[in-house]
Amino acid sequence: MKVCLIEPPKFVSLTNFVSTISMPPIGLAYIAAAVRESGHDVSVVDGPGSAPRNYYIFKDTVRVRGLTQQEIIKRIPPDTQVIALGCMFTSHWVYVRELIRKIHEVFPKAFLVMGGEHATGFPEFSLEESPLDCVVMGEGEETITQLLKHVDQGLSLNSLSGIAYRCSNGS
Repeated sequence: MKVCLIEPPKFVSLTNFVSTISMPPIGLAYIAAAVRESGHDVSVVDGPGSAPRNYYIFKDTVRVRGLTQQEIIKRIPPDTQVIALGCMFTSHWVYVRELIRKIHEVFPKAFLVMGGEHATGFPEFSLEESPLDCVVMGEGEETITQLLKHVDQGLSLNSLSGIAYRCSNGS
């Protein structure tokens, strides 16, 4: 399968030194390695790392560092079948949710997955508030490879541990 992993841009405060530097997305790198090792074609879009000096305002109030949502979507290969994003902090959810909605508009047939602390803490909320197909809870390296196998083979997801997903009836 063709899989695209996305590290969304981050909110920043110019008065906080830690938020103004770019940290490598090590969790995303682990997931990318697991996906590649399981035989899938993986691409990565590192939102903050690809444009560390690009700052813009989101919703007229929040400063964001990294690629814009439009730039991220342009970097997703057109034949991508699975798109997975991370959302580590609930404070970033409003931005990530909008990004997921925009991705879904451009890639309506892609299977959309999210991982990270927000997805782990609020799986049902994440599914209700966005067009995600599935969230991975907890550490995702093993779960994502099992999930991809099930999606690729059209198998039911109900036997997988560590996920929450949208049923075929939309619930």
